[in-house]
Amino acid sequence: MYLVVGQWRIPWSFRVWRGKGTPSPAQLGLKLLKNLPKSFTKHFQVMVLADTAFGSADFIAGVRSLSNIML
Repeated sequence: MYLVVGQWRIPWSFRVWRGKGTPSPAQLGLKLLKNLPKSFTKHFQVMVLADTAFGSADFIAGVRSLSNIML
């Protein structure tokens, strides 16, 4: 995950998918979003841009359940 502030793109965090039997890429993506500091989500509009690997219904519902985050 990286943050975009104006012209700046700042690497923030990452998770490594280890394959079958581990959390899915969508679950790892939700963990990244949930770990954003509250001060970021209160003071900035957070928008999620993801590819089809994160297009599951669980991921979309998870993002929508987080306050102040737009999909």
